[in-house]
Amino acid sequence: MATNTISNLPIDDAGIVSYRSLNETIKLFEDSEQDIFINSTERELHFYNEKYYTSVRKLEGNYPEYQALFPKENVFSIEVDKKKILESLDRSTVVAEGFIPVTLKVVDENNLNISSTNKDIGGGVEEIDIKILGLEVGDVTDFQISFNPNYLIQGIEVLDGNKAYLRFSGNDKPAVIQGEEETYQYLLMPVRTNE
Repeated sequence: MATNTISNLPIDDAGIVSYRSLNETIKLFEDSEQDIFINSTERELHFYNEKYYTSVRKLEGNYPEYQALFPKENVFSIEVDKKKILESLDRSTVVAEGFIPVTLKVVDENNLNISSTNKDIGGGVEEIDIKILGLEVGDVTDFQISFNPNYLIQGIEVLDGNKAYLRFSGNDKPAVIQGEEETYQYLLMPVRTNE
């Protein structure tokens, strides 16, 4: 699950729209240099400029209370170069036929191991540089957590900036992924492994 906060939206009653519809609307206007106007009716959002017009149907109901899903406290966070972790995750998914989780393990305060093992093909381990932040509980060496690599990659690749921040509350609790701007948060559930 991901959230993105947008400030200064020109309308107050935007409502709830589907991601797919909004994404297609963005594609329509992304090459346009003109301002985009937004109008809201009870059932639809209308996007238009001098060249294009589209409308998106609002979904009925109330938006779920998702805020309760995000951990209230983080034990620690890691700062990592976005490009390096994405490249490492991409290489680790080479052995992931079907669903093979990727495991992140803190080696020390400056290094993170990323590993994936397919019992039929083999596996690999890579080490990348990290910076541990907000550490109040002591040493987190040997902390490890596993994720579906595709969901982890999706959460990181959309971040703005060159850094990714992974916030952990424990190895069995959801992690929160953020970029340099805190307007976007991606909640990722860990998976259990046989290790």
